[in-house]
Amino acid sequence: MTAAHSSPTAPVATGIHCLRTGWWRLASNVYLVESGSSWVLVDAGWPGQAGVIRAAAESLFGRGTRPAAILLTHVHPDHSGAAAELARWWHLPVHVHPAEVPQAAGGIVPGFENPLDRVLVAPVLRLLPRRLLPARDPLADIVRGLDPDGCPPGLPDWRCVPAPGHTPGSLAFFRPADRVMLTGDAVLTIDPNSVGDLLRDRPALGGPPWISTWNWARARESVARLAELEPAVIAAGHGRAMTGSAPELRALAPRMHRPLRASEGFFRGVDYAAPGPYRRPPAAYLRLQRLAHVLTRIGWSPGYVVNLEVPGRRTGVLRRTTLVCTVYEGRSHLVALAGDSDWVRNVRAAGGSVVIGRRERRPAMLVEVPPQDRPPIIRAYSHRPGRSTTAAAREARTYFGFGTHPSEAQVRTAADRYPVFLIQEPNAAAGDPSGPSPATSQPSTPAAPAGRLGTVLLAASAAGAPLSLLALRHLGRWGRVLVASGCAVLLVRDTTMVASGTPRRLRPLPRALLVAEVATSATAVATGVWPWQQDPSTTAHRRHNRGPAPHRRHTREQTAAALLRAAACATMAIHTTRFAIYLSPGSGRRSPSGPEGPSPVAP
Repeated sequence: MTAAHSSPTAPVATGIHCLRTGWWRLASNVYLVESGSSWVLVDAGWPGQAGVIRAAAESLFGRGTRPAAILLTHVHPDHSGAAAELARWWHLPVHVHPAEVPQAAGGIVPGFENPLDRVLVAPVLRLLPRRLLPARDPLADIVRGLDPDGCPPGLPDWRCVPAPGHTPGSLAFFRPADRVMLTGDAVLTIDPNSVGDLLRDRPALGGPPWISTWNWARARESVARLAELEPAVIAAGHGRAMTGSAPELRALAPRMHRPLRASEGFFRGVDYAAPGPYRRPPAAYLRLQRLAHVLTRIGWSPGYVVNLEVPGRRTGVLRRTTLVCTVYEGRSHLVALAGDSDWVRNVRAAGGSVVIGRRERRPAMLVEVPPQDRPPIIRAYSHRPGRSTTAAAREARTYFGFGTHPSEAQVRTAADRYPVFLIQEPNAAAGDPSGPSPATSQPSTPAAPAGRLGTVLLAASAAGAPLSLLALRHLGRWGRVLVASGCAVLLVRDTTMVASGTPRRLRPLPRALLVAEVATSATAVATGVWPWQQDPSTTAHRRHNRGPAPHRRHTREQTAAALLRAAACATMAIHTTRFAIYLSPGSGRRSPSGPEGPSPVAP
């Protein structure tokens, strides 16, 4: 295997020129492909590169040249950034796979988001005011779908090869005459999932970056499909063109094991919708179940969350699971989202005898609901009050395999795979088996932390501001690190709340305070990450630096220290106010209509 150097506007193969746009490892390749007397542009690089691409085209094909077509392997911004400007300059449409057309309108399309969208992009977009968000992406009005099984527009001697995985409509373009393949991000000639290869810039075939890949299993299948074509030259969206790499491409798909399996369920969703055997939850999720149990016991979880305790069917050891209780027609139910899961088998082995509750634990009986009676209960579970539309759509798609508003027939086809249990207390089971379960009925008012514990935590929050000033005054740079670390914890917690859709369940004042706390804590973290710069106002700095510091550095450090003090005090004050609002039942949350009543939210 040899690597062919592809400097800007350098030929990669006969009639194919590569232009690198962008910086360092983020550089994206743009290809100018000759076809008879015309040429075609494949991909458009990062935004702001339109002038560079036009200049490269004119240096190759003459002044005033214009391509026969503009093709995109997918619509990620590093491949479609300059497409809109170039299309309007040349008066041409932009051709993509039909599955990419919905994403061309901008935003995050439910079902197509990748881990980067879920973890970073979506939370940031939720924090921004709507007036700052673009109403429509400029690419949406000029994009056109092409035939994914035919010849690409303007390239009659090439053919399209669908390669979904990185995005739902990723494409590769293949020229059978000399077996040259433009792979986009379906296959790269650098390994973005290896930190060592990225730092060394070593040519090596790799799959797409998992952090921005929609479906890793589909991406692996696409790599195997591309390997069957035995390409002689691979020109990827990132990296240098490679020749003689067919054997390595055949070995790539088996090496594309699922990365970071411990993060499954957080960065990548577990697909429980497909029929099949029970899939055990991710290890990280099982560890967090312990924390969820404690939060539910002290009343800090939403009011519809309960703890289920049942002996293990093999060991007899008590197993605890945190579940969502759904009220349908005045009766409480538990829905097994993962199908025939461990807690379902334990409940069946125990004959339905369990202990359930929040702060108060009470014995109860779980009666399994027949499959024909489950659809309305599953619909009530998906549409319980206080949930955002995005969260409901993601849950319905991941666990049940249908949309936000499924039909009765869709729910009925999947109902037999999801056990549902009616919750009864022993006295209700002996008398009226259809009666409601008072132990797990939803409270009419949101649960708040226990009075004594809540008072202690509120006092600790109120003491945060003076303690922060004390640390900044007497601990020098370590005080900065300590205060910034505390603000970082609040920032991570608030970001998690925003990502889970909590602001939509809050009233205007708590919602505004949450956004303000994110802003102030982020400012405190940003100004406190300079532990190597001591605060000139501390006694330690005066003791170890007898001579005056340079004026510019002195002013900069004083400004940073003052900003950190102000941001830390503001963060603690806002957090104390939010906590006080939370301790007042119902004052911080909306009251959605529905049988479950208001949905409590942690502070």
